[in-house]
Amino acid sequence: MALLDAFKNMNVFGARTPSYLEGVVDPEKLKQAQQQSLVQGLLGTAVGYLAQPKNQNYGSAVPYLAKGFMQGMQQAQTPYQNLERDLLMKQKFDEIKRAETKRKDLERLRGDIYKMKDVTTQVPTNQYDAIVKPGADGTTQIAPNMNFVQQTADKVTQEPTYNESAINELQIKYPEAYAQIIQNRKAQAEVAKLEAADLVKGGTDLNVSKLNPDDFTRES
Repeated sequence: MALLDAFKNMNVFGARTPSYLEGVVDPEKLKQAQQQSLVQGLLGTAVGYLAQPKNQNYGSAVPYLAKGFMQGMQQAQTPYQNLERDLLMKQKFDEIKRAETKRKDLERLRGDIYKMKDVTTQVPTNQYDAIVKPGADGTTQIAPNMNFVQQTADKVTQEPTYNESAINELQIKYPEAYAQIIQNRKAQAEVAKLEAADLVKGGTDLNVSKLNPDDFTRES
């Protein structure tokens, strides 16, 4: 039984269908390779026989046929080798494609982590009103009004804030990148504490504006 198994899926040229290709390669392509193996074996045998000089004085054509058959056996393996090479190249390019897709998706998420929001604040518009009154010469005089008039106006600015949807997607898809963001948030929080403490003392050497954009924090 073991001897019969050794010749399973083997053609007359000794070319055997690799078992690792079964179930991986399209059955139709595998069938084509088996047919090509027979054709290549026959052509290799014929060419090997015809290309030999018949001057060895063997006394028989059998040795020449044997040498031709050996060449046919080598040629019969070529279709399987080509199929294996195509399979490996396809896997390699599929991996490259997946890596490129992942890179673009990660780049998109990183670009969506922050979004700008409008922040409205009240700012003072302090001013003095002018006093209009007749002067000594009877002309209208304009003098500063010492009555201070305090008013406020709305000022709209944009501030960066975390995009919760992008953060959650990043956590699910790319945990390592998410962990880096969290680490940056913790570092920024420590900087903010030091800055606040120094401001209480009357000054600080910290410059938050120089922080990396990833250092912005959000409420947990």
